[in-house]
Amino acid sequence: MNIPNLFIMAVAIMLSIVASQRKNKMLGFAGLGVLALLLVAAPFISENKAPLIPIFILGLGAVGWNIIGGYTGYAAFGQVAFYGLGAYTVVLFGSKSRTPLPANSLSSIQDQTIGWSLPIAFILAAVIPAIIALLIGLPVLKLKGHYFAIATLGIAVATPQVIANIGCIGGTDQNPGFCLGLGTGLTMRPLPDDKEANLTQLYFLGLIAMTLAVFLLWYISRNKFGYGLFAIRENEEAASVMGVNTALFKNAAFVLAAALTGLAGAIQAMLQIQVAPNEDSIFNTSTSLYVIVICLLGGVGTVWGPFIGTFIFAFIREVLENMPKWFNNKGLIEWRDVIFGLIVVLMVLFLPKGIMQLVGNKGRFTWKIFLRNIRENSI
Repeated sequence: MNIPNLFIMAVAIMLSIVASQRKNKMLGFAGLGVLALLLVAAPFISENKAPLIPIFILGLGAVGWNIIGGYTGYAAFGQVAFYGLGAYTVVLFGSKSRTPLPANSLSSIQDQTIGWSLPIAFILAAVIPAIIALLIGLPVLKLKGHYFAIATLGIAVATPQVIANIGCIGGTDQNPGFCLGLGTGLTMRPLPDDKEANLTQLYFLGLIAMTLAVFLLWYISRNKFGYGLFAIRENEEAASVMGVNTALFKNAAFVLAAALTGLAGAIQAMLQIQVAPNEDSIFNTSTSLYVIVICLLGGVGTVWGPFIGTFIFAFIREVLENMPKWFNNKGLIEWRDVIFGLIVVLMVLFLPKGIMQLVGNKGRFTWKIFLRNIRENSI
């Protein structure tokens, strides 16, 4: 059990809530400042910083989903496709290519990668999923409601199968342009041997990326593009009549969401070094659900919702992971997912707009808020 990590997550939740409130701006800025100090100091406080990095990875994906699902109202269930593409891209472009190739070595050929610098590979991890999203979005975003959700889920299922059946592209049989490793995947090789230094770098990379993503979310919510997305979410036909180019705005939101999700996948790939179509952490469809759950916990369609939600999500998972040890009952391991699912269901029932509903409540915090939500949901 890592008590410092639990402490960091719990304090980050409280400080995020303080920073997001608007009633007292001075208190909000103070909360934001202390939160920034906490997150900068966190890798030096923690005894095991590895569990902290996925917070920003999933948080970055949640920010991306919030643009298309929260702001635009299109519930995408296939974000893991862009997550996996981002992971593959950073390894494919960021790993050193093995040259010269040993003669007639099929395994070495499959390891052949492009070998550009890691920063360029990281940028491409956003660009390539964005381009794929643009091509997919043109037909898919003509669908609405559950038809759109099912179509994106199909994309999530199909993407790893496509990659698993692609060998090498370009060049010749003995000297291909680059290879996707078929079912065996690719391994990232140039990272230094200092594991602790790598984890610290990845932590701050994730923190900076998520901070910039939240700032982007805030900026979108305050300009014409964001207002257009909100209008589409409320009533797409009315938005079109009012002059909003709905097709352009929806595609732009889908592309932005894919780019951010691709960056999240890239950080995950750098964390685990290896990617493969059957790798559980790369193309696991649960990732698409996690980013949605994070937004539900924090507040769908809000700026702070994904940020707060990702710390709540991480805190709950960390507690459930340690629960069998606390109660000295290994049988509780089988109940972790059940308990987590129950928490999510209760959260959606009593606080369908997430924690941000309490933060944004103008009146006093009372149980009437929960009762009102139950009545409004006809429970």
